[in-house]
Amino acid sequence: MSRVSLGDKVRFVNENMQGVVTRLEGNTAGVTIEDDFEIPVLISEIVKIDDVFIRPQEVKAATQKPHFVKIHYGIHIAFDKQTDTEYDFYLHNSETDWIQVAVYCCQGKKYHLEWKSDAGLEQTIKLSRLHIDDFQRWSNLFFQISFLPLEHEGTIKHALYKPFKISQKEFFAAFKTCYFLNKQAICFRIDHPLPKADITKLKNHDFSASSAVNPLNIITEGSVDYEIDLHAEKLIQDLEGLSASDIVSIQMLTAEKALEQSFVLKKQKIIFIHGVGNHFLKNKIKNLLGTSKSWVKVFNDADPLKYGGGATEVWLK
Repeated sequence: MSRVSLGDKVRFVNENMQGVVTRLEGNTAGVTIEDDFEIPVLISEIVKIDDVFIRPQEVKAATQKPHFVKIHYGIHIAFDKQTDTEYDFYLHNSETDWIQVAVYCCQGKKYHLEWKSDAGLEQTIKLSRLHIDDFQRWSNLFFQISFLPLEHEGTIKHALYKPFKISQKEFFAAFKTCYFLNKQAICFRIDHPLPKADITKLKNHDFSASSAVNPLNIITEGSVDYEIDLHAEKLIQDLEGLSASDIVSIQMLTAEKALEQSFVLKKQKIIFIHGVGNHFLKNKIKNLLGTSKSWVKVFNDADPLKYGGGATEVWLK
C-alpha cells in the first residue's frame, strides 16, 4: 500500500468517511471532507481510495445514497400533544444508516419490554400513544439501541444502553421546535455525543499536558463574554489514539460544556471559533444552539473583521 500524498483521495480506516489530503505534518494528515471541514488524523488511519479493492458486485447505482449535507445528529424522541391528556411518542434516527431499538419500562428492579422497532437514517417512527395519567410508568424508560451500517459500508458502533428518567417539570420544560416533526413538541436527544466506549478512551487520555483548553472546565466566574476556540489543535496537541469521531466529540463536548456553564453563571455572550469554511463543525454548533432555546436568546455570525467569518456569536438568556 503506497504512502499518501497531498491531493490524494483517501478513506478513513475506522470511519465511514472519505476526503482529500490537504495537509501533511510528520505522521499526521489533514483530510478535508465534502463539507470543507479539515479533520486531523494519523496517516496510519487513512488509505488511498485507489488502493482499496472494490468488487464489481458492490458497486450498485440503484443503492447509492442521495447527496445531502448532514446537519442533525443523534437519536431523538418526541412527545406530540394530541389532546389535553394524550401524546404520540416518536423516535427519530439522525445518527447512522440503520438502528434497531428496544424500549423498556422500569418498575422497581424489573424491566418490561414495551416497544421494539427499527429506523433508517433520518427516519421517524411512532412508537405509541401515551396517556399523561400513566406518566409515572413511562417517565422511567430504558433504551437499547444497536447501530447497523449498510452492507459493505462503515463499521459497527457500540450498542447504546441508555436510561431515560424525567420529572414532570423537566418534561413540560422541554417544549420546543422539533426539527423532525416540523412543529412544536416535547423533545429530547437520548444519546450522548460521546458513546460509552469513547468516554472510557477519553478518560484514559491525558489532557493535562496536551490541551490548551480543558474541555471540561473552561469558564471562570469573572468572565463577561469569552471566546472558545474549537480548532482541534487548540484543544488537543497529541492526537495519538484519537479517531476523527473522537476529535469531533471533544469539540462538541467543549461547546456544550461552555454553553451550559455560561448559562449557569448568568453570562451574556459566548463566541465559538470554528474556522472559515468549516461547515461541518459550524453546522453542528448551530444545530446545538438551535436546540438550546431555553438557554440561547439569539446567535449569528461573529464580527467578520475580527474573525473573518469563522466564528459564531451567541447571546444568552
